[in-house]
Amino acid sequence: DSEPAESVQLITLLRKAYMQALLEGKSEWVPASSIGHNLKLIEPTFKASTYGHKGLTALLTSKICKEHFESRMIGKGQQLEVRPKTKRGDKREDLDGS
Repeated sequence: DSEPAESVQLITLLRKAYMQALLEGKSEWVPASSIGHNLKLIEPTFKASTYGHKGLTALLTSKICKEHFESRMIGKGQQLEVRPKTKRGDKREDLDGS
């Protein structure tokens, strides 16, 4: 099954924003807010609603994104963090040693 072009474009954009945020952080887990900031730098007109979601958190936890990214909620304020999924069979080596 191939993904629709819009989904491929979205995942490519999210990966670019993730990689930029990764350069700024200390862990492969990147806060959704950092991805949002970089999305606006890469694509100033970006809106989650274009892809059928109210906001970035809803988009990053949507079915299409869950196929490509892992997510977790951390801290008392429950901040969303994401990292790309590895391909099946790949061994994950966390950048932060965990």
